[in-house]
Amino acid sequence: MELTALPNVRWWHRNLSRHGFAINGYIKHYPDIMIMTQSGKVIFAETKGEHLKNDDSREKIELGRAWRTAAGSQYRYYMVFRDGENLLPGAVSMSQFVETIKAL
Repeated sequence: MELTALPNVRWWHRNLSRHGFAINGYIKHYPDIMIMTQSGKVIFAETKGEHLKNDDSREKIELGRAWRTAAGSQYRYYMVFRDGENLLPGAVSMSQFVETIKAL
């Protein structure tokens, strides 16, 4: 809900697993949410619960990082956890994510 209230979010869309956009690599990863900002940035976010801080999430963070580098400066990828405790390297908390989106 917080995301939809941001003035710089033009639109957002739930990405359907196995039917929507996928980042293809050594695994096929379907990020949960696609966001377009007013400035034209395209953001893909994978949301996770605390119980999913595991090797699968680590692999998705690395794949997302590689995709962002290859895709260019208009694109972003974030692995988002509800709180900021014991975050995996490369992941962000929900509050960090919202602040980042505000700045884009």
